[in-house]
Amino acid sequence: MPTPTCAFCIIATSFAPSPMASVTDLVFVVTSSTTSAFWIGDTRQQITTLHEMHRSRKSRRKSQLRAYLSVLPSTINAALFSFLSV
Repeated sequence: MPTPTCAFCIIATSFAPSPMASVTDLVFVVTSSTTSAFWIGDTRQQITTLHEMHRSRKSRRKSQLRAYLSVLPSTINAALFSFLSV
């Protein structure tokens, strides 16, 4: 006759290992990549041709301003030098 064993003592060994941890990690990776792809697509959808034109004008203005500022100090120095030499 088998000896009775307390259920509390054998409960930890009676359950099969749960695959929940690995499944949960996989679901998180898939969900986060899907969410990321959605937001990238949503942002790209909101960018219209008008936005692109505005962006290119803005960058062109910045480059023109940079060119002007790089020339400005030499112009000031030349004007100052001609004033002092008189």
